[in-house]
Amino acid sequence: SETDDETTGNIETGDRTVNIDGRFITEGSYLVNTSRSTLTERAGNTEEINMTVTQAGNFSMNITHSDDEIQSDAVVTDTTRSAVQYISVDYTVPSETFTNTSFVFRVKKSAVPAGTSPNEIRFARYSDGVWRTQNTSVVSESDSAYRLRAATNGFSQFVITAPSPPEHSGCELFGIDYGSFIVCWYWWLLAAGVGLSLV
Repeated sequence: SETDDETTGNIETGDRTVNIDGRFITEGSYLVNTSRSTLTERAGNTEEINMTVTQAGNFSMNITHSDDEIQSDAVVTDTTRSAVQYISVDYTVPSETFTNTSFVFRVKKSAVPAGTSPNEIRFARYSDGVWRTQNTSVVSESDSAYRLRAATNGFSQFVITAPSPPEHSGCELFGIDYGSFIVCWYWWLLAAGVGLSLV
């Protein structure tokens, strides 16, 4: 059976956890629906987990979604990438119990910089102190979100990232950033106005 912990945190700011309790699971391939109403407001969230169970028995699994890093040492430090969603998968059985693991996850378009293509969205696993990008493919696209599939080599700490938003100099006019010029465009207008008044 699958249950959602509706009491953990706040939907906007707190961590959200999906609890899965597997009873009398036989060996074989499984698709587990992890999409929950409490996750729909998240910038990114998992919708399903695929796995092959290699050891029959019982297991419990918790999938936690958080806006902030879940492990203090597992934080995105690459300045060219921004974390959309941190995800942690904890379980009560040996890691060898699961093979052929993958996720289908959803990312809101409003959570990534304008013009970001789904191919620029990455799903990474934290392993041996390093974020390792996993193989990702696009499943579908709607007006508001991308759905992608990420194949992983196990369960642990994960993060969904997108390119960091471009830095603005504050020297914009009609959508064009003039910060690369010597001074902002409005200083040129001021100089022109002063020049005309002197004439």
